[in-house]
Amino acid sequence: MKPNAWVASLLASVTWACDAEPVNEPTDAPAGLDAIALADLDRTDAAPAPDVLGPTDGAPAAPACEMEPTWYVRGTCPVPGPLFPGLDTDAFEPFPDYTGVDPFDVHPVAAVDYWEVRSCFAGLDCVTTLSFGAKCGGAKLPSACLAAFDALDTTHGFAHGCEPLSCYAYLAGTRGDQAFVVASARDLVDFLEPFDSVAEAALLLYASGYLWWGDSVAAGGIRVVADGWEVLVEREGQPCDPVTWDRYLLHRSRAGKVTPLCRQLYRADCQVCF
Repeated sequence: MKPNAWVASLLASVTWACDAEPVNEPTDAPAGLDAIALADLDRTDAAPAPDVLGPTDGAPAAPACEMEPTWYVRGTCPVPGPLFPGLDTDAFEPFPDYTGVDPFDVHPVAAVDYWEVRSCFAGLDCVTTLSFGAKCGGAKLPSACLAAFDALDTTHGFAHGCEPLSCYAYLAGTRGDQAFVVASARDLVDFLEPFDSVAEAALLLYASGYLWWGDSVAAGGIRVVADGWEVLVEREGQPCDPVTWDRYLLHRSRAGKVTPLCRQLYRADCQVCF
């Protein structure tokens, strides 16, 4: 999901140079940082405890691989290794950007008249990035429903990030005369479960803080497995000096559970920090 030009411009305005020295070995994160990245339950289920993972309870077998540490010494420049050993990317299809999925493939558990995903950045006006239906289409008092919908707002949501500033997204919708907000990944699971389409998988993984790019299955791939899908996606590892992104192999169940199977350093930007 490539950032909008106005986001990229704003981020560029707060960049500064970082000194870099090539090194290959990561170091342990400062206490608590890596645990927070893996166990933020609003964004994903915690990874299984072992450092080396194979089959996991409720998920299909995956190539044995390490869940690498993701914190690097300030000012160093880590070198990404090869793709997860034994993983055949030919078995994956490109994973669509969540904004490019067919909204007809998104099926809320309880019928709604309208829903939209709003992306918000640093106190600016939110932008609607995906929508479906007719606002207040089933309302008995349409004017009151529309007023309630227009008044919907929240200062938090899912897919948060954009250090050192703030960005997040949330879902807003109407059902009959009711206007409502879905503002966490957990609530999105309740809104959509069971998950039965790639479009719903894309929404959940976006809400859980993962990124992917459509030009390579190695950075944005999906394949059908028992009880759901396996996906290759990215997530920010370290926000500055160096900026790093990790590649994940995830299992996404039809019940909405996200389980990390493998993780490794994927990209490192050692010239700028933001």
